[in-house]
Amino acid sequence: MRTISSVQRRVSVRLSRIVVAAAVATTALPAAMLLTERVALAQEDIEIVVQPPPPRVEVIGVPPSPHHFWVHGYYAWVHGAHSWVPGRWDVMRPGWSWSESRWAPVGRRWHFYPGHWYR
Repeated sequence: MRTISSVQRRVSVRLSRIVVAAAVATTALPAAMLLTERVALAQEDIEIVVQPPPPRVEVIGVPPSPHHFWVHGYYAWVHGAHSWVPGRWDVMRPGWSWSESRWAPVGRRWHFYPGHWYR
């Protein structure tokens, strides 16, 4: 038979867990939104019949540090049209190389190869 104090302790522990879970969820939400945006921009396995426009000329400023490099912009396929994704600075990863995002003809279609790191 449970005493009132053990029931109260279980309720208190359960509520504490809920509060911690809520705090973690609200803290992780902005990071999840950024991750979702990055994943959406990845656009893996996109193949279309519309040739992408020529890349835009981008003004590349001074890198934020010697450890940064420029990732060139590219055209993403969004809602049935090409949409420019501007370039950005990214941090180098020792031992890794960056492959730029690109469109390539495959027969009469255009295939999108997202930018990615490789060894």
